[in-house]
Amino acid sequence: MEQKRAYVTVLSTNEYLIGVLILNESLIKVNSKYKLVVLINDNISKETISILKQNNIDIIKINSIDLPEWIINKNSSKRANWNYTFDKLSIFELTQFEKIVFLDSDMFVRNNIDELFERVHMSATVDRCDTILVKDYYQKLTSGMLVIEPKEGVMSEFQQILADESLNDKYQNIGDQDIIQLYDKEWENKKELHLPVKYNMFFLDIDYYVKKGIYKLEDISIIHFITSKKPWIYNKDELYTDYLDWLESVTKVDYEKRHLEETKENLEAGRECKKKVLDEYSKILYKYKSQINF
Repeated sequence: MEQKRAYVTVLSTNEYLIGVLILNESLIKVNSKYKLVVLINDNISKETISILKQNNIDIIKINSIDLPEWIINKNSSKRANWNYTFDKLSIFELTQFEKIVFLDSDMFVRNNIDELFERVHMSATVDRCDTILVKDYYQKLTSGMLVIEPKEGVMSEFQQILADESLNDKYQNIGDQDIIQLYDKEWENKKELHLPVKYNMFFLDIDYYVKKGIYKLEDISIIHFITSKKPWIYNKDELYTDYLDWLESVTKVDYEKRHLEETKENLEAGRECKKKVLDEYSKILYKYKSQINF
């Protein structure tokens, strides 16, 4: 691998293989100059590795991050899947690259985003930063998309944070995003690092943003399927019904919990844009579902 720049994602469980394949093809379809590289650990099967290679996706093997028992136990009841996400921290020491753009494997790229490589180290989006969807929301980064200039020694800083058991009392659950936020505590004050939310748009919120006139649908570059149920677990008949019904229930629970008018507006924004994005996404999705017998 001679390239000095790359898109990078992490595959920690075989179940997310289809997400990686869709992410890779979406980058190809928008004519990205840079390839996708996938980090894998020992959990990944030979069959999955073979499929990645068949699709010309470069692979880097890494060791899984050793987590302290208190984190594993804290996440076990409601957020057990978060214990797999800490492998993301390895991207900070991929020194074979001068710069990477990290993308979660449940993302879908709709426009060419190569311009992100011109942004400075630690550039990322703030959760719902382009709107008042959440009033007075703290200005902390979301780790689904990150611009990183790797360097040695960062993992030792992460390990020090992970070893701090005082965090046990401060978090209900803890994930990679929390560790990255603690790594750069002043990030929220560095406005030059704050990217538009079009680079990490939660699928749940698309119709709200478009109805509010904050974005045109065609300008939203990256869709992030953040919820626990991913679109690839549904068949064609269910994707536009059961999946969207379930997402609506998630938003409804959010509204009932916080009673924010903006969340109610999100709930009432409809499904038109979601359906259009699913039309785009499913053209790739069902190609790979048949390929890997998902």
